[in-house]
This record gives sequence, C-alpha cells and structure tokens, in this order.
Amino acid sequence: MNDMYKLEDIKACASRIRKRYGRIFASSFFAGAVAYGFVMFNVVNNWDSVHECIGGYGAGLEVGRWLLSLLGDFFGSVCGNYALPPFTGLAATALLSLSACVAVRILHIDNEYLAMASAALFVVFPAAAGMMVYMFTAGYYALAVFFAVLGAYETCRGGVHTVAGAALFACSLGIYQAYLPLAASLLVLSLIRECFESDMSAARMIAKCFHHLFTLALGVVLYFAALRLCLYIFDATLISYQGADSMGLNVRELPRMIERAYGEMAALTFRPVYNVNDAPSSRAFICAAYALSALMFFACVVKSDCGKAKKLLACVLLLLLPLAADSIVIMSYHSFIHMLMAYAMACVFLLPAELYCMTGRVLSPNARKNNCRTSRFASTCAYALTLAVITLSSLCYIRQSNGNFLVLYYTNTQTTEYFSTVVTRIKSADGYRADLKLAVIGDEFHDISYKNIAYTASPFRYSASSETMLNIYSRAEWMAYYLGFAPEYASEAETASLAARDDVRAMPCYPDDGSIAVIGDYVVLKLEDK
Repeated sequence: MNDMYKLEDIKACASRIRKRYGRIFASSFFAGAVAYGFVMFNVVNNWDSVHECIGGYGAGLEVGRWLLSLLGDFFGSVCGNYALPPFTGLAATALLSLSACVAVRILHIDNEYLAMASAALFVVFPAAAGMMVYMFTAGYYALAVFFAVLGAYETCRGGVHTVAGAALFACSLGIYQAYLPLAASLLVLSLIRECFESDMSAARMIAKCFHHLFTLALGVVLYFAALRLCLYIFDATLISYQGADSMGLNVRELPRMIERAYGEMAALTFRPVYNVNDAPSSRAFICAAYALSALMFFACVVKSDCGKAKKLLACVLLLLLPLAADSIVIMSYHSFIHMLMAYAMACVFLLPAELYCMTGRVLSPNARKNNCRTSRFASTCAYALTLAVITLSSLCYIRQSNGNFLVLYYTNTQTTEYFSTVVTRIKSADGYRADLKLAVIGDEFHDISYKNIAYTASPFRYSASSETMLNIYSRAEWMAYYLGFAPEYASEAETASLAARDDVRAMPCYPDDGSIAVIGDYVVLKLEDK
C-alpha cells in the first residue's frame, strides 16, 4: 500500500513538472528553432567549421578542455565526429532549452508567461547563436552550458549536493572554460532572491554566500586536478592558445579587470560589447531592463520586512552581479573574448523577471493593504513592461541571428565561387599536370575587385562572420571539401626556394595575368611578393 502511495506521488509530481516545464521547454525550443533553423538546415561554415567538419571536435586537451577530448574521442570511435547541422543543431537547442528550464527553476520565476519568455531569451541569446556557427562542436558546448546551470542548481540545494555542483562545474570547464560566469551569475541572482524570501538569519545568508563561492572554487580545483591527470595520462602539454597555458588569477591585474568588467556592463547601454548588443534596439532594451530592475529592487528594499541586514546584503549582491556576469574578463584578461564567452550577460534580462516574481511574494500584506489600487496598477505595469522587454529582446536576437547567418551564407558562396575560379585558372596553366605540387607564394589574396557587399553594407556582423574567408588557415580544406581540389602542396622549404627565384619574383600577383605558372615540378600561385 505504501509503495502504491509513493508511486501515485511520483506520478502526480511528474505530471506537475510536465505541465509547467513542458511549456517552458517547448517555448524555448521553438524560439531556438526559429533563430537557428537557417544553420540547422543549411551547410554554413566559418574558418573553424570547414576545417573540423569531418572528424574534428575542436581544440581539446591541449587548451585545457580535458572532457571535450574524452567525449570527442569517445564519440569519434563509436559513431564518428561530423558536423551534421540538423542532428547537432536540434540536440544543442534541446540541451539549451533544458538549461533554460533549470535556470527558471533556480530563479523561481513562477509567472508562466515570464518563465516562457525568459527561457526563450536564454536560448536565443547571442552567445548561443555564436555557438551554432561552430556546428561541429555545438552539441558539446551546449552540454557545457547545461552542466554549468545544473551545477548552480545543485549548489543551491546545498548539503551533499555541493559535491555534485562542484563536479558539474569542473565538467563544464572541461568542455569549454567560459561558462563558469554563467553559473556564478545564477548563484548571485538566487542569493538576492533568498535575501528577501528566506527566513534564515543574515549571518546564515552570509554563510550561504561563502558556501556558493566555495563550491565554485572547488569546481575550479577539481577541473585543474582532472586536467593535470589527463595531461599526465596522455603525455600532453598545454599550448598558448587564448592563454590556455597560463590559466590562473593575476592578482596585480585584478583592479583593472574589475574596472573593465563594470565598464563593459555599463557600456551595454550605449556601444556594442561582445556582439551581445549590436543593434541599437538591443541597447535600448538593455537600458529598459536596467531601469525596471532598479525600480523593482528599490520596491523590495523599501517595502520588504526581511530586515535591514539582509536588505544590505541584497544590495551588496546586486552590486556584485555585474562582476559575476562579466567575470570572463578575469579568466581571459589578456585574450580575445569571443561572443561565445559572454553567456552570463543574459542575466541582464533574467534579473527583472526574477524581481517581478519576487515582489509578488515578498511585499508585506500591510504594504499591499495601505495602497491596494496603486500597488495593483504598479504591478500590472511592471509585469507588462518586463514581459515586453524580454519578448521584444528575444525577437530582436532572433532577427539578428538570421541576418548574421544569411551574411555568412553569402560569404560562403562567394568564397566557394572565388576558389572555383582560382582552381580553374590553375588547371588551365600551360603545362599543368595533376601530379604537380602546388606552391603558394605569399599568405593573402589582394584582389581589389573582390568585395563582400553582403558583409560590409550589413548591420549583421557577428564575430562568426567575416569580410573575407579567402585568407584563412583552412583554405586548403575549403577547396578540398567544396571543390574536390586536393593537390599535394609544396613544403615550406620548397616554397621558400621557389620564392627566391628571379622568374618567380618577376611574376605579377594574383589575379593578374601571369600570376600562375608551371615551373619544373610545381605549379606556382603567387599571391604576394616575398
């Protein structure tokens, strides 16, 4: 009988979860499908994806991504690593939608429409859009996001779940090191909520703050321990890519890092930062989100009866939130920060959603009774504005993503057509034979007739796009995969020897007539004077 009651309880709980989170998952997945459908059902490459599209999963253990190497090698041996847009794109969107559901749960966004809108924005945020251009590894990166968010959820549960949270943080870092700030931001947001809602004392709240910080630090320690173990087992060393061989905290630079973090969070309102707010409308919506958050937080501080100490703690946490959201600058201060690494900035829109739901729970009954009509009007306005800002921001990001993918599609087409002409001219050279080695003199094409108007005249300029992909390290793969042209290339020594010849020096540079010639056992393509 007891087992029957337990089974009924489990079924009832599952039914409640399915009804609530099923809608949240569906709304976020639908938004993701609309935002990323273009790259899910078209082959759209950038410089990395054309290099890694068959057999690759990106840089792994050598840049500190120990779990990415383990997962990539495992799946490579079982079913192969391939950039399969529909399969990978849908799987990544599903993982991001699950992450959004967990984030909504952490923040207790209990208003259904706000929860759905917040989850949708989480999935279409530019950091996720940038992920989709790297389709060969998008599924792994989405898994890293899920681990980071789930780790934050386990950390909030406390107790024995602390170890699980730290382990999940370590796993997230082991796939891609940029999503720990997302977890930190969610934890700060959850602590702000608990300052107003929880009945624990201020001292216990402070202890909980240190508990969350300790769990994040433990996750970093476990990550480095696993990394060192993998480096030892596989006899590998870290390379100097994006500072991977010198990861750690530079205390002397810390003040400047903090200043930069706050400066960039403020700059979201008036200039592009990490492609998160490229469109003027995005910057306007971020201004609105900041204003709404400030007003609702002020209302909580003024009208809540949680006590002065906890109100002060909430204010301190709110001041720390920008640092948590842009703490990637602390992790990668001297390195280029890609839009992929700015996922934590989504908290700009999660904060007002959390605060609106919180105000309905924490304002004292007396405060409501004293000015009932005014309170209802203010609540209605806050709800409408918050929902509008988040929804319109999501639509803006969806449009922005599709625009950038379209520009990238045109860039792909132009690159393929240009290389097609190059290959045709190579094979048309006097004396050409298929067994000749190709020697490319110089590094870059300098063709003043080549213009990527789709890029230069467009407002859609994600860092995943490029004005030209002619001069990229994956040029050989581009010609091999798209055109089937895969000759044997001359070695560096052979190329240098050819470049020093007088007859090669006298050749004009491509695309001028005479820039391609057969010399001995080589077909020479001259791009630059050396």
